[in-house]
Amino acid sequence: MNKLFDIKRTKMIDEAAFMHKPSSSGKLFGIFLLVIILCNLASGLIVGLVTTVHDTIIYSQNGVYDTMLEIIDAGGSANDAMKYLEDNMLDLPWWITFVTLFSNAVTIFGAIFYCKKFEKRSLSSMGIRKAGVAVELLLGLAIGALLLSAVFCVLHFSGAVVFERHPFDSRIIRPSIILYFFGYLVKVVADELLYRGFFLTSLSRDTRPIFSALLTALVFSLFNFGSIFMFINSFLFSFLLNVYVLKRGSLWGTIAMRFVWCFGEAAVLGTTGLGAALFIPKYSTSMLLLTGEPGYGLDSGLLATIIFIFAIFIILLLKTKKSEQSCVEIEYFR
Repeated sequence: MNKLFDIKRTKMIDEAAFMHKPSSSGKLFGIFLLVIILCNLASGLIVGLVTTVHDTIIYSQNGVYDTMLEIIDAGGSANDAMKYLEDNMLDLPWWITFVTLFSNAVTIFGAIFYCKKFEKRSLSSMGIRKAGVAVELLLGLAIGALLLSAVFCVLHFSGAVVFERHPFDSRIIRPSIILYFFGYLVKVVADELLYRGFFLTSLSRDTRPIFSALLTALVFSLFNFGSIFMFINSFLFSFLLNVYVLKRGSLWGTIAMRFVWCFGEAAVLGTTGLGAALFIPKYSTSMLLLTGEPGYGLDSGLLATIIFIFAIFIILLLKTKKSEQSCVEIEYFR
């Protein structure tokens, strides 16, 4: 059992530790929290600005602002005008999902900027390594496809979820899927650089890799909390990805793995409830414990928990990539 959790230090961690003074996990977490808050604020500002511009244009075209002025001119109060605006408030436009996804580009910039500017780290130390890119991507795609296929097959053949072809208009669905493709690619790259390229690797410089993997998974699941199952499954999936990065010494595999899962759920199976997917899932109400609630994704049910646990043990059995193994011996903080 000890060998199972004995994750070796890699050259990626050595690069992150170069010219670095040891620091506590608490201090690193505080810095990480500040980075993620600033990135989220900037991302939210972009989405809010785009939405505001859109609403302003529509309200002007529909005469909503003119009516508000008429209410005030007729003796009404500013509160009356605002109430009229609230009663005619627009729903979020369909494309706001794509704006939200693409706004994660801010996080990519933020993670890289902090690591390069303040920790003097290279992209290679964040897992963006030149060696074996094609192999790592193919392995990640294969593992991600296996995980998603396993969940899909069990749900489909058990009757827990029936996947019906979406009667879509190809003129609408094809552009949407293309936007999903690039949007989720940006989202996944942002998360991987932030949580594993930055936090996991920086944490592993001064603590045992297995501890870093567990703590990073906990932080990731806290920031993706939706329900108890979503919390558990986010933790398990993140831990799986953390161990994989530490075993392979590269971020390419987890980028591919998560992309297959996220894109497959949203644009193919339609289980995230965002629309514009190839299939429409029909859930069996008697099996929601296994599947999770409709619209919350496949990682909100018990089945994903079981599959993630099984996958974690398989990944733990993998040996650390020989070409990435470190020769550095350090005394870790306990």
